[in-house]
Amino acid sequence: GVGVPAETALAHAASAMAALKEVVSALHTVLEATKAAPEGGDSQAVQLELLHDIELQLRLCTPADVADVQAKLEESLTSAVTQGPSQPTLRLVCACFNALFTRGSRATLYTTVGSLISWIGSSKGPAMTLPAKGATMHLLGELCASHGPAMVRGAVSTRITPPVPSFEPRCARRCRSRSTPWRCSPRAR
Repeated sequence: GVGVPAETALAHAASAMAALKEVVSALHTVLEATKAAPEGGDSQAVQLELLHDIELQLRLCTPADVADVQAKLEESLTSAVTQGPSQPTLRLVCACFNALFTRGSRATLYTTVGSLISWIGSSKGPAMTLPAKGATMHLLGELCASHGPAMVRGAVSTRITPPVPSFEPRCARRCRSRSTPWRCSPRAR
């Protein structure tokens, strides 16, 4: 059979690694620019292209190459989730996270899942808006589906508390001054 010369294989691996580092840096730059824009900016099309390239490069690079860019890529992908991306962008972010934890190191997988869980139930933190919380829940579900039942057990035990309404019915104001518990009729509300 005809084999690939060792020099060609090494050159291909080096170019794949360089391409992955370049695309990860470009995504990081785009996300930072979107965050800094006064109106939030619209970089969804650029993000889609970069995320698609990252997903492909994660498949082509060696696990050692993926581990080299893992920290910066995790930071960028997490930043993309907290911006509340559109559905196609979110699907690519999830695919990139799955490929990253499949091909790279899983050491930070549980830390990442723990952070995602804490953001869902918190009114403070990176995922404050409803789209960001929805994207966080979607990513958490994808990670749990891809990386085992242990992840699901951790996610199911998390309690999500709904926000407290800022208004109070008329009967609550009236009954608060009394010593009796609330026993208002539906018409009084």
